[in-house]
Amino acid sequence: MEMRAMTSRRVPVRLLILAVVPLLESSAGCPLSKGTLLSVTDQVTGAVNKATTTLQNGIDTLGSQSASWQKTLPQLTDQLHAAAKDLESSAAQDIQGDINQTIQEINGTADYTAQLLNRSISYAGTEVQCREDIIVLRIKIELGNQIHRLRNLLRKQNNQPLETLDPVPPSICHVDPDFIDLSKALSVVRITGADLGTALPEVYVVDDRSHEVLVPSQFVVPVTTYELTLNASRMVQANLLGPSSVAVRFKWGGLLLPTGIGVTAGATPPQCGGLGQPCCQGLNCAAGICSAGVCVAPPQCGAIGQPCCNTTQCSAGACASGRCVACGALGQPCCSGVSCSAGSCTGGVCTAPRPPTCHAGPLVQWSSGSVAGCGELSGGQCSTHFCWKLTGSCDSGTANGVINVGIQGNCNGQSMATGPTRVDNSGAQAVAWFNKPQDNCYTSGCTGALTISFNVNCCQ
Repeated sequence: MEMRAMTSRRVPVRLLILAVVPLLESSAGCPLSKGTLLSVTDQVTGAVNKATTTLQNGIDTLGSQSASWQKTLPQLTDQLHAAAKDLESSAAQDIQGDINQTIQEINGTADYTAQLLNRSISYAGTEVQCREDIIVLRIKIELGNQIHRLRNLLRKQNNQPLETLDPVPPSICHVDPDFIDLSKALSVVRITGADLGTALPEVYVVDDRSHEVLVPSQFVVPVTTYELTLNASRMVQANLLGPSSVAVRFKWGGLLLPTGIGVTAGATPPQCGGLGQPCCQGLNCAAGICSAGVCVAPPQCGAIGQPCCNTTQCSAGACASGRCVACGALGQPCCSGVSCSAGSCTGGVCTAPRPPTCHAGPLVQWSSGSVAGCGELSGGQCSTHFCWKLTGSCDSGTANGVINVGIQGNCNGQSMATGPTRVDNSGAQAVAWFNKPQDNCYTSGCTGALTISFNVNCCQ
């Protein structure tokens, strides 16, 4: 994919947790114990790992659902802010100042994600006109770089080599006009795309012998971060454009950008170099790339429905039988061979989860005997006079509540128990809580026995 060779715009990296391990005092000025110091480091590492996992999940979602980027980025922003808030609330008061820098970094990453959404919306607008595949690929690379920056905080803390950021070059999305006719009056060519003002591409004129001439920067004028203009009339006056010119190309950092401009000396466009036309001199294209002698629109691999790049790689979906197909939904291949947006990955395919099978566990039965006074459970099972608490276990499977509840026994016309009002499940055990509506002690007229019974609902 052409975007893999790109270089990102320079975004300031916040150096925020450089002093986490060497800290010897808390924010309150008190010495930190070894245990407290390890706790700070563990909380910082956990928070950074949670944030990078959140970002990677967003990248995976874009890989399988590229059209969802306007929904995915706001969700990532909220989740990152929540991760920072969780770290802040979980830290002890006397060490909160020691991890504030990490909180600020995660919040900064969330803010950057929100800014990325706004930029991407601008790229998709009518003024810039970027295709969705260009926008999504840029988003995935920029989110990946945020992962690198967060990981580098921990790597710097541990004196480990830093991860390298992936390059994100400018993207040319629309050219007007897309063909220069030297026989007509010329003025400027308007070019729109992503990061054109901050990462200005180099412009070359290609002649009919495939020789390239670099266009001096005074002929290439950045208007905004989304637009630049090419002064074609002055290029003719400077003999940069002439009868032998066949194309204008754009490069950045040595990388040839996919969009170019065709050039003709007359009113009739050349019969080579345009999309669907033969490559000029068998290898040059004014637009697209030369593939098997024909100019085609890039990319020719990696998208849904296209062949896999390098036989196994896809920018969206998953590679199956040599072609990129949608992944993650029920009945589709697992994304990256392991993950599914619905169901679970079984044998490389996303399948619906099997509904649990449940049965009634052993009967739980408790009787108070003859009640003539305070009626608490024996053995101190309930810590208050206002409830009954009974515990049951499954013979197999996991507890999922209680069934077949039976209550017998009353006092002065009122039931001696109601409920259950709450059931706590833990593994194979269930604890059922029943209300005791009577006063703390039953009156002397209450001599009947209370019996409570139920089965634990056990599921596998």
